[in-house]
Amino acid sequence: MSSATAPAIDSPDTALPAQRGVVWFAHVIRGMAAVVIIWGHLVAEFQDQELVSRIAFTEPLPHVPSNFTIDVHHFLHDTWDINIGNSAVAVFFMVSGFVIPFSLERRTLGGFVIRRFLRFYPTLWRRSGCRCSSSGSRRAATRSPTTRARSAGA
Repeated sequence: MSSATAPAIDSPDTALPAQRGVVWFAHVIRGMAAVVIIWGHLVAEFQDQELVSRIAFTEPLPHVPSNFTIDVHHFLHDTWDINIGNSAVAVFFMVSGFVIPFSLERRTLGGFVIRRFLRFYPTLWRRSGCRCSSSGSRRAATRSPTTRARSAGA
Protein backbone atom coordinates (compact mmCIF):
# COMPACT_ATOMS: atom_id res chain seq x y z
CA MET A 1 0.00 0.00 0.00
CA SER A 2 1.15 3.51 -0.65
CA SER A 3 1.63 5.93 2.15
CA ALA A 4 -0.14 8.74 0.24
CA THR A 5 -3.26 9.90 1.95
CA ALA A 6 -6.31 11.52 0.47
CA PRO A 7 -6.48 15.28 0.87
CA ALA A 8 -8.51 16.57 3.75
CA ILE A 9 -12.03 17.71 2.95
CA ASP A 10 -11.28 21.29 4.00
CA SER A 11 -8.05 21.62 2.00
CA PRO A 12 -7.83 24.25 -0.77
CA ASP A 13 -7.28 21.50 -3.37
CA THR A 14 -10.80 20.15 -2.86
CA ALA A 15 -12.58 23.49 -2.56
CA LEU A 16 -15.45 24.14 -4.91
CA PRO A 17 -15.09 27.02 -7.40
CA ALA A 18 -17.47 29.19 -5.35
CA GLN A 19 -15.15 28.80 -2.37
CA ARG A 20 -12.07 29.95 -4.34
CA GLY A 21 -13.29 33.51 -4.89
CA VAL A 22 -15.43 33.00 -8.00
CA VAL A 23 -18.61 34.99 -7.65
CA TRP A 24 -21.01 33.03 -9.83
CA PHE A 25 -24.02 35.31 -9.43
CA ALA A 26 -21.93 38.17 -10.82
CA HIS A 27 -20.99 36.10 -13.87
CA VAL A 28 -24.63 35.20 -14.43
CA ILE A 29 -25.76 38.82 -14.15
CA ARG A 30 -22.99 39.97 -16.51
CA GLY A 31 -23.92 37.24 -18.98
CA MET A 32 -27.58 38.24 -18.92
CA ALA A 33 -26.60 41.90 -19.35
CA ALA A 34 -24.42 40.99 -22.36
CA VAL A 35 -27.34 39.13 -23.96
CA VAL A 36 -29.61 42.13 -23.40
CA ILE A 37 -26.98 44.44 -24.92
CA ILE A 38 -26.76 42.26 -28.03
CA TRP A 39 -30.57 42.09 -28.19
CA GLY A 40 -30.77 45.88 -27.95
CA HIS A 41 -28.32 46.29 -30.82
CA LEU A 42 -30.17 43.78 -32.96
CA VAL A 43 -33.56 45.38 -32.29
CA ALA A 44 -32.28 48.86 -33.02
CA GLU A 45 -30.31 47.95 -36.14
CA PHE A 46 -32.76 45.54 -37.71
CA GLN A 47 -35.77 47.73 -37.05
CA ASP A 48 -33.96 50.78 -38.43
CA GLN A 49 -32.59 48.72 -41.34
CA GLU A 50 -29.72 51.10 -42.04
CA LEU A 51 -26.98 48.59 -41.17
CA VAL A 52 -28.81 45.72 -42.86
CA SER A 53 -29.20 47.68 -46.09
CA ARG A 54 -25.48 48.56 -46.11
CA ILE A 55 -24.40 44.95 -45.54
CA ALA A 56 -26.83 43.45 -48.05
CA PHE A 57 -26.37 46.26 -50.63
CA THR A 58 -30.12 46.82 -50.86
CA GLU A 59 -32.46 49.64 -50.13
CA PRO A 60 -34.23 49.49 -46.73
CA LEU A 61 -37.55 47.68 -46.71
CA PRO A 62 -40.48 50.09 -46.40
CA HIS A 63 -42.39 48.15 -43.71
CA VAL A 64 -40.68 45.73 -41.41
CA PRO A 65 -43.12 43.55 -39.48
CA SER A 66 -43.01 44.09 -35.75
CA ASN A 67 -42.70 41.37 -33.15
CA PHE A 68 -42.99 41.14 -29.38
CA THR A 69 -39.36 41.97 -28.60
CA ILE A 70 -39.39 45.06 -30.79
CA ASP A 71 -42.69 46.13 -29.20
CA VAL A 72 -41.20 45.73 -25.69
CA HIS A 73 -38.16 47.75 -26.70
CA HIS A 74 -40.30 50.58 -28.09
CA PHE A 75 -42.74 50.45 -25.16
CA LEU A 76 -39.95 50.92 -22.61
CA HIS A 77 -38.33 53.63 -24.68
CA ASP A 78 -41.50 55.56 -25.51
CA THR A 79 -43.30 55.21 -22.17
CA TRP A 80 -40.52 55.63 -19.62
CA ASP A 81 -37.63 56.78 -21.83
CA ILE A 82 -35.65 53.67 -20.90
CA ASN A 83 -33.12 52.38 -23.37
CA ILE A 84 -32.77 48.75 -22.32
CA GLY A 85 -29.40 48.35 -24.05
CA ASN A 86 -27.88 51.35 -22.26
CA SER A 87 -29.27 50.12 -18.95
CA ALA A 88 -27.71 46.70 -19.53
CA VAL A 89 -24.34 48.33 -20.25
CA ALA A 90 -24.57 50.16 -16.91
CA VAL A 91 -25.41 46.91 -15.08
CA PHE A 92 -22.56 45.10 -16.83
CA PHE A 93 -19.99 47.70 -15.76
CA MET A 94 -21.32 47.97 -12.21
CA VAL A 95 -21.10 44.22 -11.70
CA SER A 96 -17.65 44.17 -13.32
CA GLY A 97 -16.53 46.83 -10.86
CA PHE A 98 -17.93 44.74 -8.01
CA VAL A 99 -15.83 41.74 -9.11
CA ILE A 100 -12.49 43.60 -9.38
CA PRO A 101 -11.66 43.40 -5.64
CA PHE A 102 -12.11 39.61 -5.78
CA SER A 103 -9.58 39.47 -8.63
CA LEU A 104 -7.15 41.60 -6.61
CA GLU A 105 -7.36 39.17 -3.67
CA ARG A 106 -5.79 36.41 -5.76
CA ARG A 107 -3.08 38.56 -7.39
CA THR A 108 -0.82 41.49 -6.74
CA LEU A 109 -1.73 44.85 -8.23
CA GLY A 110 1.07 44.50 -10.79
CA GLY A 111 -0.14 41.06 -11.85
CA PHE A 112 -3.69 42.36 -12.14
CA VAL A 113 -2.61 45.29 -14.35
CA ILE A 114 -0.49 43.04 -16.58
CA ARG A 115 -3.35 40.58 -17.05
CA ARG A 116 -5.77 43.39 -17.92
CA PHE A 117 -3.28 44.90 -20.34
CA LEU A 118 -2.69 41.57 -22.09
CA ARG A 119 -6.42 40.87 -22.22
CA PHE A 120 -7.56 44.15 -23.78
CA TYR A 121 -4.78 45.84 -25.72
CA PRO A 122 -3.86 43.13 -28.27
CA THR A 123 -7.51 42.95 -29.30
CA LEU A 124 -7.74 46.74 -29.45
CA TRP A 125 -4.60 46.99 -31.60
CA ARG A 126 -5.82 44.22 -33.92
CA ARG A 127 -9.23 45.84 -34.30
CA SER A 128 -7.72 49.28 -34.84
CA GLY A 129 -5.46 47.86 -37.54
CA CYS A 130 -8.39 46.20 -39.29
CA ARG A 131 -10.39 49.41 -39.07
CA CYS A 132 -7.57 51.52 -40.49
CA SER A 133 -6.92 49.11 -43.35
CA SER A 134 -10.59 48.99 -44.33
CA SER A 135 -11.36 52.70 -43.98
CA GLY A 136 -10.26 53.50 -47.53
CA SER A 137 -12.57 50.98 -49.17
CA ARG A 138 -15.46 51.66 -46.79
CA ARG A 139 -16.78 54.66 -48.70
CA ALA A 140 -17.29 52.64 -51.89
CA ALA A 141 -18.69 49.62 -50.04
CA THR A 142 -21.46 51.57 -48.26
CA ARG A 143 -23.18 52.47 -51.50
CA SER A 144 -25.34 49.75 -52.97
CA PRO A 145 -24.69 48.55 -56.54
CA THR A 146 -28.07 49.93 -57.64
CA THR A 147 -27.28 53.36 -56.19
CA ARG A 148 -23.86 53.34 -57.87
CA ALA A 149 -25.46 52.35 -61.21
CA ARG A 150 -28.08 55.11 -60.89
CA SER A 151 -25.48 57.78 -60.07
CA ALA A 152 -23.21 56.61 -62.91
CA GLY A 153 -26.07 56.77 -65.42
CA ALA A 154 -27.33 60.17 -64.31
